[in-house]
Amino acid sequence: MELDLEDKTYKVLLLDDERLIRIALKAFLKGTEFCLTAVSTAEEAEAALRHTNFDIIVSDILMEPVDGFAFRDRVRLVDSGIPFIFLTSAASKHDNSLFLRIMDDLFSYYLPKDAGANLLLQKLRQVAQIFKARQEARLQKAIINRNCSIAATVQQALMPPWAYRGEGCEYAFLYKPLDRISGDLFEYFPQSEHSALFVFGDISGHGTHSALAMTALSAYLKQVINAENAEK
Repeated sequence: MELDLEDKTYKVLLLDDERLIRIALKAFLKGTEFCLTAVSTAEEAEAALRHTNFDIIVSDILMEPVDGFAFRDRVRLVDSGIPFIFLTSAASKHDNSLFLRIMDDLFSYYLPKDAGANLLLQKLRQVAQIFKARQEARLQKAIINRNCSIAATVQQALMPPWAYRGEGCEYAFLYKPLDRISGDLFEYFPQSEHSALFVFGDISGHGTHSALAMTALSAYLKQVINAENAEK
């Protein structure tokens, strides 16, 4: 699984009921790393989101019948992490309620409409860097999860059968690690028709390091016992 994020083109959805804003921003962002889709209503924006995986949403706030905050609430029902940049001219130096509503959401940002296109481009690039870092973290987590799943399958396969009935002994065990892999050890080695060697072990702690150490110990035990049996 590989993801090249260095030369990524970011897909941006713009929701604004002012036609001139949509035209101006689309023209300004042409030739940048941001590919803009502009719509005028929340319904059009939701339809676009169903067909395209956008990286960033830029939205006005004061719109009817669905304002920017209500639109964000709808999006958050299906996507909790896509970044929002709110553009508005309604902010007041004496009223913080608008800013508080914007900052209620962890991945929401604000820029005044009169800030200029260059500042918007700067803000888009800042948010894109945050988005890229999140994507890289998700990718690394996916790789770790995949490797842990493989390790869990290997560890399970190395264990003896969960139930056994022989001439001189019988056993059954239940293996349920706290995490997907663990530092527990159970080995069964038949010695003769009426005897067997049972080995139980546990390494303090959990996770990959414990599992690797115990797997090495298990391999060593099998090597020693197989060598002794070969000499008999």
